[in-house]
Amino acid sequence: QEPRSRRPASRQAPRRLISAAPATSPHRARYPCCIGEPLLRACMWRRLSRLRQRGAHGTDDWLEDFLHLSKQQTLLRFDTAGWRDRWSLHCDAEYGGSSTVELQQGEAEGEGTARFAGQTVTEIDSDNSSVSPETGKRAVYAGWAAMRTDVEGDGWDLKDFHGIRLRVRPDGRGYMLNLRTVGILGGEDVDIYQARMPPSPVLGDWCELRLPFSAFVLTSRGYVQHSQAMNLETLKEVGLLVADKHTAPFELEIAEVEAFRFEDEEAERDAKVAEMLRLNEELGYAGV
Repeated sequence: QEPRSRRPASRQAPRRLISAAPATSPHRARYPCCIGEPLLRACMWRRLSRLRQRGAHGTDDWLEDFLHLSKQQTLLRFDTAGWRDRWSLHCDAEYGGSSTVELQQGEAEGEGTARFAGQTVTEIDSDNSSVSPETGKRAVYAGWAAMRTDVEGDGWDLKDFHGIRLRVRPDGRGYMLNLRTVGILGGEDVDIYQARMPPSPVLGDWCELRLPFSAFVLTSRGYVQHSQAMNLETLKEVGLLVADKHTAPFELEIAEVEAFRFEDEEAERDAKVAEMLRLNEELGYAGV
């Protein structure tokens, strides 16, 4: 695969929306993508209805609180001083592989963006690769690179949202968004949830990608585990991973990472959005 040609940065490029719609089973790693309408901000009428029926507060005073919930919440920015310092980079070169990775300021004029780029190489010399301290075995899998940051001290509490929204300029490679939470056992135990970012139909242009929480699956060493909703109040780390079994360059430019909510009107006119909300509730994300 030849490196893609660089396109001139376009700050005002038309935005397109790509929604990751989970497959019939929310526990599968592959999700189809669809082109939807521009991102809409949401009011939580379904939650209001349920709380009203349950008499959660005994009066109507609670209604005012929910009407003033934030419609979206910025989680990570790339336009602040020292933003690069909070991110750590990793790739298979740490275990004897040959992949490379870098994180630099993006090229969009007048806008803070991050450029996650490098080269993944799937070949590995298993005789000279590093030995895993956990298994005592040498690394035999290569072709991956990652960026991640600690968010435990940022006070993220995402229980009132439907998912994560990213504004990115994709390159056609397969990426994963990773979330680490405090594990079910607590303490130092962590759970890793991964959501596959569906391929974008428009390369080189800015797109908005919405990943509902039902698109994230609990994994261990890359294998999908039993169904378990993540604790949205105890997030520890967030990161991006490219590991699509290709030897090729990669470049993903990122402008925004936010929490978002769908609007009720969206669910009424878009069957895929309605299915995402249904799966969210089925998996235990019923607080919204």
